[in-house]
Amino acid sequence: MNERRGQRPHRPRQAPAVASLMNALEGKPLPVCGNGLNVRDWLYVDDHTRALLLIVEKGRVGETYTVGGAERRNIDVVRAICAVMNRLHPPGRPHARLITFVYDRPGHDWRCVIDASKIRNELGWRPCENFETGVARTVERYLENRSWWEAILSERYKGDRLGLAVGLGGSAALDPGCDSLTGCNAYSEQSTARGLRTLDGAGRC
Repeated sequence: MNERRGQRPHRPRQAPAVASLMNALEGKPLPVCGNGLNVRDWLYVDDHTRALLLIVEKGRVGETYTVGGAERRNIDVVRAICAVMNRLHPPGRPHARLITFVYDRPGHDWRCVIDASKIRNELGWRPCENFETGVARTVERYLENRSWWEAILSERYKGDRLGLAVGLGGSAALDPGCDSLTGCNAYSEQSTARGLRTLDGAGRC
């Protein structure tokens, strides 16, 4: 499993991210589950699309290719978004002050990443966007198309956290050992610019 970011994602999947963006715009808390040290693999959506096309065109029949990008902790992802918001939406900065640690959901995976060495070595695929440029392009897209994602929040998703055990609550902040900049000691590891760039025939940027 890895995470995709970019323009026009599927609405149910991207709604929490959109809600976080609106929170930043309105000066509301930016919730981070647990201590924020859970690790995910992040890839810009255009790079994923290029990989799929390359697999169809040059991959070996019957083979499996996994596509991944950069490993980042959840807290680092939120901080990266805040940094871009500081630059593109100065009112309310520093946006990192809005980071709020909340109770983790039960069974939250500690680390979900992808080994993309096969598609890199065999087909020569490389992502055109690194983590930082992908985040920047994603935030820019949302800021330039507010009418599109505001409709998402007005339809059915109101920004509530999903998947919590009964009694924990969606907005309860962690009190003991919690620091909004460095994480929460109360949690152990176990608890947890537009358009496609052109590629050459080998799938490189």
